Amino acid sequence: MQDAFQQLKQLPVAVIVGAMDNQGILSNAIRPLYRPIRLAGPVVTVEMLPGDNAAIDWGIVEAPPGAVLLISCGGDSRHACTGDIHATLAKKRGLAGFVVDGYVRDSGPIAAMGFPVFARGLQLRGPVKKQPGRINQPLAIADLVVRPGDYLFGDDDGLVAVPQTRLAAVCQAAVAREAKEDRILAEIAAGRSTVEINGLAR
Repeated sequence: MQDAFQQLKQLPVAVIVGAMDNQGILSNAIRPLYRPIRLAGPVVTVEMLPGDNAAIDWGIVEAPPGAVLLISCGGDSRHACTGDIHATLAKKRGLAGFVVDGYVRDSGPIAAMGFPVFARGLQLRGPVKKQPGRINQPLAIADLVVRPGDYLFGDDDGLVAVPQTRLAAVCQAAVAREAKEDRILAEIAAGRSTVEINGLAR
């Protein structure tokens, strides 16, 4: 499984999505906080109560190095779910990044430290810390259910979730797809058109 993960993390997310027949795409509303960006790792899920981000504190200390925190903010758009303090701690503990179904702040410091964060946007108003929320339960992000231990891959184009049980098969298909695209690019460099390469007719 680790070999498949290491191969997939080198590939463009669009190639992985193509290998999954366009399945597994997280909401396009969740975007990179900065570019260029790259994120990959197994998921630890965090479910906050609206306006209360104590669950993220617990998620960071419970997540193993290399994990991606997938954070649900409970539909809250009035508060930032997280910011540079959480990002600094998570980076120090070796986490691979945050994917936030909600809003964040401190975008400048987060970008400067190079910690990968995807979110719906920016919000200045801060949360409180009272309720622990829930850690490592399946999360629904729009119409996609992501489970703890699934894998998230993100780059400048967006995010895809790969179920843990499909990692090896998706890797095999994605590597083949990337090789095919490399061949097409080589043929274009040699002077052929995509009409010729794809055998298009009208």
